[in-house]
Amino acid sequence: ATTQDFAEDAQAAINYLRQQERFAESPVGIIGHSEGGMIAPMVAAEDEAINFIVLLAGPGVATNELMYLQNEKYINAQQIPEALKQSELEKQKTLFNIIKNGGDLPLEKLQDLIFQEYEKRNGGINLRNNPDVQSAVKQFTSPWMRYFMAYEPGPTLAKLKCAVLAINGDKDTQVVAEQNIPGIEKALKESGHQNYTVKVFPNLNHLFQKAETGQLDEYEKIEETVNPEVLEYV
Repeated sequence: ATTQDFAEDAQAAINYLRQQERFAESPVGIIGHSEGGMIAPMVAAEDEAINFIVLLAGPGVATNELMYLQNEKYINAQQIPEALKQSELEKQKTLFNIIKNGGDLPLEKLQDLIFQEYEKRNGGINLRNNPDVQSAVKQFTSPWMRYFMAYEPGPTLAKLKCAVLAINGDKDTQVVAEQNIPGIEKALKESGHQNYTVKVFPNLNHLFQKAETGQLDEYEKIEETVNPEVLEYV
């Protein structure tokens, strides 16, 4: 399944709601979190009867750029030598670009390119039978990843006619607010959209919890599920 499949599922849910008598006169919208914040515009761009969308930590830039910054935030937080951080970031950037630009390549060819990159960074050692590398290559070349890494949200956001609310937390290390909120606003503004609001909440992470670092390993330590201020604002 790819993000496009999930968008079709969301459209099916919208269609079902519209068939229910109790919602016949109700505005219908979509609230999407993270990848859901990519799916909501995909559906609303094709279905002009949708009244509103709410993007909770949704992407506003090309997903390979989003994923690179996400990895940069994670790697820089690790207690490892600086040289190793830079090497890992260079590898990730190269791999993301291979996937993004390899959309039309046969699966075997794309996998071969990724194996070559791993081998190049490990002194030319053959890693084709290494289980960890095999697992990584399989993950990188899954249908979901290939679609996701090639996606550009700007053209979809530019097609929107419905009301849009886009919010983020300033401690989000997965969909970084300072990168993605301006991207969303730029696409909407340049398309002439008049009915949108963007907002960044202080001290909230990707799950809209009050956070100290915003790193993934902090999520399960926080008692709060979703900050009440966010729910009230939405």
